[in-house]
Amino acid sequence: MVRENYPDLEIPKALITVSWPGAAPEQVEKEVTKPLEDEIRSVKGLKTFASGSYHSYSMIAVEFEADMPVAEALQRLRAKVDKAESQFPTEADIEKPEIEEMSVADMPVISLVLHGNVDDLILTDVAKRLESQFETIPTVKKVTLGGMREKSLHIRLKPYKLRELGISPLVVRDRLQAANQDMAWGEFEGSESTFNLYLAGRFDSVEKLKKLPIVRLDENRPVRLGEIADVSLRLDREKSRNYFSLDHGEFTRGITLDITKRPGEDTFAVIRAAERLADQVVSSDTWPQGLQLTKVTDDGELIELAFEDISGSMYQAVIIVFIVLMFLLTWREALIAGIALPVTLLATLAGMAVLGYTLSSTVL
Repeated sequence: MVRENYPDLEIPKALITVSWPGAAPEQVEKEVTKPLEDEIRSVKGLKTFASGSYHSYSMIAVEFEADMPVAEALQRLRAKVDKAESQFPTEADIEKPEIEEMSVADMPVISLVLHGNVDDLILTDVAKRLESQFETIPTVKKVTLGGMREKSLHIRLKPYKLRELGISPLVVRDRLQAANQDMAWGEFEGSESTFNLYLAGRFDSVEKLKKLPIVRLDENRPVRLGEIADVSLRLDREKSRNYFSLDHGEFTRGITLDITKRPGEDTFAVIRAAERLADQVVSSDTWPQGLQLTKVTDDGELIELAFEDISGSMYQAVIIVFIVLMFLLTWREALIAGIALPVTLLATLAGMAVLGYTLSSTVL
């Protein structure tokens, strides 16, 4: 029987997120949030929604009527979001809207901390790798990282080189935007099947980007990006910081990994799978020295405590009923009544298992 801390309730709620890097809140409100609001208003079964426009992204929380099926609600919502997306500025670098279903099961079932006296770049690389590895577990829905500094590509132009060669910064920007994109090449029709062709043009290393030709001089000499700019892959500005200490020891930098299970999955199975994978990764030869992965908490402990409480209460009830009835009646009636309590509980649990119900703290 599937055991979990909270029951998987289907809540007709969703969260829409649209990223527009570098855009001001006013731009996001006018060009992204407003078209989405206009379309969402007409969704069938809509109860209420709330939106917010921030620097570089827009967020809208949508709630449907309680009797609206979740699958149907999300399908109608996606259709309206797709219609609003067609109204976004085509020349802007607006990412595709993300729609996430909100659920009680989105609470993490196990939390780990990656910590140690290592460079922040190593800490970030290992955390991203762990995120990908944990999300390969079939029962895991997603992994949320906390306290991590994202990596991004930094290009700092050299003004004196641009003046010397007569190159405008806008030329560099346009060349980067034109080069760093994939291009569709149509289709290739074979004798048995048809293949879609495309050119993979996005840069996957700093060295390749440095070799990008920007312009050609009169003598046909190419001027590459590395000649007129400093190109490096660095950590972004720090937004939050986590520190971790074990057994009153020294505090070290850390990144939290909160693992969320898929709806309907056994909490204990997810925890065991995550712990096995963590042990395999830490014991591998590629694990950085001085780095540790420590389990902070998991829902298994809470579920075990709930089971211990109900078991203790059942034992106490059996003993009390037996003693009371033995004084009022005979020991036979007291024994029958005492046995009836655990038998009834076991029969109830068996019926729940057959009907597909899960055993949660709420049920207990």
